[in-house]
Amino acid sequence: MIPSQIPSSTSASTDHSPVETPIEPAQRHAWPGQALLWSATTRRAGVEALVFVALPMIVLFAIAQWYDIQAVRGSVALGEGAALLLALRLQLPHGERQQQITAEALVAVVLAMSMGVLYAVLVLENVWSAGIGFGMFSLNELLISPVLSVGLPFLHGLSYGAFRVVFALLRWWNTLRQRRLLWALTHDQLVVVLVLMVVFGIGAALVALASGFQEGVANGTLVQQLVDLSLVGTFYGALIVLMLVGTLPLALLLSLVLVQRIVRRVEQLAEATAALRRGDYAARVVVDGQDEIAQLQTNFNAMAADLNGTLRQLHDERDRVARLLQAQRELTASVSHELRTPVATQRSYLDAMLHDQNDLPEHLRAELGVVERETHRLQRLIDDLFLLSRAEIGRLTLRMEPTDVGLVVERVAATLAPVGWQHGRVAVAAQTLRHPTIALADEERVEQVVRNLVHNGIRHTPPGGIVAIVVSEDVDHIQVQVNDTGSGIAPDDLLHIWNRFFRADAARALDQSGAGLGLALVKELTEAMGGSVAVESSIGAGSSFTLRLPRAKNQQPMTSV
Repeated sequence: MIPSQIPSSTSASTDHSPVETPIEPAQRHAWPGQALLWSATTRRAGVEALVFVALPMIVLFAIAQWYDIQAVRGSVALGEGAALLLALRLQLPHGERQQQITAEALVAVVLAMSMGVLYAVLVLENVWSAGIGFGMFSLNELLISPVLSVGLPFLHGLSYGAFRVVFALLRWWNTLRQRRLLWALTHDQLVVVLVLMVVFGIGAALVALASGFQEGVANGTLVQQLVDLSLVGTFYGALIVLMLVGTLPLALLLSLVLVQRIVRRVEQLAEATAALRRGDYAARVVVDGQDEIAQLQTNFNAMAADLNGTLRQLHDERDRVARLLQAQRELTASVSHELRTPVATQRSYLDAMLHDQNDLPEHLRAELGVVERETHRLQRLIDDLFLLSRAEIGRLTLRMEPTDVGLVVERVAATLAPVGWQHGRVAVAAQTLRHPTIALADEERVEQVVRNLVHNGIRHTPPGGIVAIVVSEDVDHIQVQVNDTGSGIAPDDLLHIWNRFFRADAARALDQSGAGLGLALVKELTEAMGGSVAVESSIGAGSSFTLRLPRAKNQQPMTSV
């Protein structure tokens, strides 16, 4: 009965806010039968409508004569029931509005044609069973036949279209009332009006039915009385529909007027909460009345005031801590700067004593050698602290210019390869591209960063391991990877390796001479040059530090052969 070409709607929409994380509304609890509405495919809906009409029609044919008025009424009721069933079960068409209207009209036409065929079969069967020719029709039969074959099927098609329009309006209204409190409250008041009208109509019909039933029993005309009562019931149904049509606009207007004040207060509260969410902590609402909404407005104002006060305190505390940290950095920079001179002087005297005086006892020379090494280590620590402090307070001087990172890496590898092999039997190798890899950076700081990363790899790599420096490039960055086959870093330590003086588990560090400033200095210097640094590591498998520096302008990546 239904064409299979009609498309079904299976699309779903998702709303994403580009600025703020959307707050999903609470899902409304649907009644259990709602899943059956507009969910059947065209084939399934057609079979359901066919079964709905066929089975009762067989029973009706078995108990009634073909042109009996009850059989006609029964077939009309079945046709209207089929139209209602299709309107409730058939999936909604998708596409453009014109395509949807065409699809719905096609369903109505097919339904009308199917019912027309059924009524034509009724007429032919009646002629056949009566054993008469077509020329023997009476005037009444000649009038009834076109009505059955054309008029009633056309009515069923119109009924299907009317049902679909009504259900579309109901869905639109349901969506509207879910989005706006104004329409939700209006809907609730209209439901009250509708229920009162229906109760009134049902009560009046029951009174008429009881009175007619008693009169029919008393007079012996119960069947005729029931027929008359059906006409009365139809009249009352029509009266209810007319009352709804006539009073619905007035009820809607009155509901809007009554609920507008409540909705306006809620809307003001919603606007204030939205402003508070955007960061306007001075947002307040005017308290109106003494009801629950007024209590909510009061609580909102108190909450906003408390939040505003707390944020002011947090801002003041943040500023105070920032000033303390800045003062600490300034003190560290000043102290480290002041310490550089006496340490340098001390080291120069030690060098003079060790290299210029040959008559020193061996035990004194050995002790002075220890003092010299520790002084040298202290000097490196003070230099690193001074550099870190200046970077943090924004006083680090950088000479940003096009720098060939590949040459810097090769120079660092050539310098540290003998050191790594001599002190830990660790091989240091570099892999660079055949063409220049120019980054906008301070060449001295880039070399210092790479040195620190290679030193860190040597310190944590056992004998026989390797530290590899790999240079690569992309569209916007020059990338340097320092990979080692050392002990690796624990996942819990990865979050802290960039902190000052942080040292991982001593059991995994083969060389404990470091002070814990190397990686902190790497991060500060790299970010000061506009780059970034990251690390990946696994226990027992080694670590990989990735340094990314911005490519110099007018320097495009090249393909190495």
